[in-house]
This record gives sequence, structure tokens and C-alpha cells, in this order.
Amino acid sequence: MDRNFLIRGYQRSDFDITATVVEKEVPVQDLGLPGIVRIFGEDAFAYATHALLLNQKAILVGTDQQILKTLFINFIALFEQEISNSASAIEIMSKEEFNRLNPIDMDGDLIIDLDFSVIKSNPFSNDMIKIEKDLIKETMAIKNAEQEKADFKDKISRIFLYVNVILNSIYQGQTNFKDVKKTMKAKRDINDKEFELAWAIANSEDTYLRRLGFLDL
Repeated sequence: MDRNFLIRGYQRSDFDITATVVEKEVPVQDLGLPGIVRIFGEDAFAYATHALLLNQKAILVGTDQQILKTLFINFIALFEQEISNSASAIEIMSKEEFNRLNPIDMDGDLIIDLDFSVIKSNPFSNDMIKIEKDLIKETMAIKNAEQEKADFKDKISRIFLYVNVILNSIYQGQTNFKDVKKTMKAKRDINDKEFELAWAIANSEDTYLRRLGFLDL
């Protein structure tokens, strides 16, 4: 090319250079309970907890895939093996994936927009998550990251212990809430709120009973 920017000739190099961009995967951050709750939003966290405990579908939608992945892994880890067979109840997806879905297919699902920490669709009433909100507040009051997580996990483990006892009582023909509670209180100290939530879980859809492996209903 001359000084007047006219092409005077062509020449090809003897070799080609191909650039390869290697993206390093960012390690998943270990979030404390306040961090998880903050990303969700307090109400959204309580609703997501309710959905997971009752094995009902919840969709977490967001733009940042790393935040979605980090939140999902940290959230599921709070429940450990108690929900090992129902982690699929929580689904994460990008805004693009979400916008391609048919709204009819999501009817009755809990949908949380993590970009704004808001609930876009909610099949549960506020009364249904009152216990979860109370339990979360009790745990958050501890103000120690490790103890908070340990306390929340202890609560979940105890709730599922109650669930197993309740289900055994149900299969033995004892189906009255007060009778089962009275029998359990005679044998051990129980937390009233946790027992009430366990009762709701035990009496939820039969998909939950199947995953616990009690009966093939």
C-alpha cells in the first residue's frame, strides 16, 4: 500500500497464527448464610426453602451464570443429604433460557429473579412460609458465620427426623396432628415450629413420600 493508500501488491505469510482463548473457571465461593440470603432476598430465600423442603419446583433466573452457580451450590449445601433426592426441585437458568419457555409449562412454579431479588411467580401464600421465616431469623441472630450454617443445618436435620417419625405414625394409623405431637412430646423434647413444618412436609404431595422410600403409593 503506497502513501496514497492504494494497494500495490499482496503477500501471504509462510505461517498462520491461531489464537486460543482459555477461560479459567472461577472457583465457587463459599458463602455464609447472610450472603446467601442477601442474594436471594429474605422473602425469596424463605420461599425457595419452602419449595425445596416440599419438593416443589422453583426456578432461579439470572444474568450472571457464576452467581447462579455459586448460589445454587451454596443453597443446596445447607440441606446436605436430607434433600439429596430432590435437588432437582431447584432449577437455575439464564434470562434467555427463561424467556424461551412457555409460561403454561411454568404454571404453579416458584420463579425468582435473582438480578433484582424479586419473586416473579409464587404458588405459596405468605402464611405457608411464616415458619421458615422465623427459623431463618433465629439462625441469623447468631452472628457467627460457621455457627449460623451449623444451626440452620441442625434445624433441617431435626425437621426431617420429625418427618420420619410422623410418617411412621401415619402408616400405623395415627393421623391426627395433636395425637402425633402428644406422642412425640412424651418421648422427646420437640420444637413446636419445626414440628409444624415437618407435619406439612410429611403431608405434602406423594412425590415427597416416594423419595423418602416409605411406600410406593
